[in-house]
Amino acid sequence: GAGAEFGGFSGAYFNGIIKKGGNQFSGSLAGYYQKDSWSVNRSGPDPSFPEKTVRKVGDTASDLALNVGGPLIKDKLWYFLSVESISIERTPVGSPTSEKRSTPRAMANLTLQATPSATLSLFMDYDTVETDHRGASRVLAVDATRKQNGPNITYGLEWMREPYVKHLQGR
Repeated sequence: GAGAEFGGFSGAYFNGIIKKGGNQFSGSLAGYYQKDSWSVNRSGPDPSFPEKTVRKVGDTASDLALNVGGPLIKDKLWYFLSVESISIERTPVGSPTSEKRSTPRAMANLTLQATPSATLSLFMDYDTVETDHRGASRVLAVDATRKQNGPNITYGLEWMREPYVKHLQGR
């Protein structure tokens, strides 16, 4: 796709900052859950169903995330870890099967204070999309749906040093 500043942009543009941990342990746990019985009953002008037929659309969803960080060696070595699991199951109106999607993710960062003015960081990210019966619908046979498995691993090593002049000014 084109850059975000051009019309017709079809991709994604983001800028992120990766946490590096610190001298205090901290963390968070967050989650939500939506069960099938909270989904709406839908009826509509679908010619494949008798008039006024109400069909339950079986939607369930959950998202659980944990973030932790802190020191491994105070003032010298820090870590940050983030894990998340997203699960969605949806059943289109009239479909004989549900589309089930799972998206597990994990990110880790380890940072070493190598010198008084420089850090060395190792970063790793894992994410995947796993889908059973992708494309499920009332007009697609179950055998014609697809299984999706799209893993991705990203990693990096960063050396960051304060400018030498700034370092000398601090003395």
